[in-house]
Amino acid sequence: MTLGLWSTFAIAIAPVSSPSPLEPQDTRPFELADANDRLNSDYQRVLARLRDEDRQTLRAAQRVWLTFRDADCKLAIADVRDCLIQRTDERQAQLRSTSYTDRAGRVFSLDTE
Repeated sequence: MTLGLWSTFAIAIAPVSSPSPLEPQDTRPFELADANDRLNSDYQRVLARLRDEDRQTLRAAQRVWLTFRDADCKLAIADVRDCLIQRTDERQAQLRSTSYTDRAGRVFSLDTE
């Protein structure tokens, strides 16, 4: 039994897998990238204003926090990306609400700017 030219052609161009318009798209990779971008932006803003010794302290704290976040989220029951997004948003809020001392000795917080 032969399929014929049109049957073969139809099979050859049929999509292997195409999401239907009704299927939700996974936006978590974009949400995580956005959360990381926002955190990094605020982190850089704080670093730029800190005294040298405080910059070193914040860098060390951020490295420890990243290690904690990644290890903590490996235990997540849900998708790890959901945990990473949540923890990253929480860290950004911490950075924004913390009071720091700038190079001139003035106290600042990103939340009050």
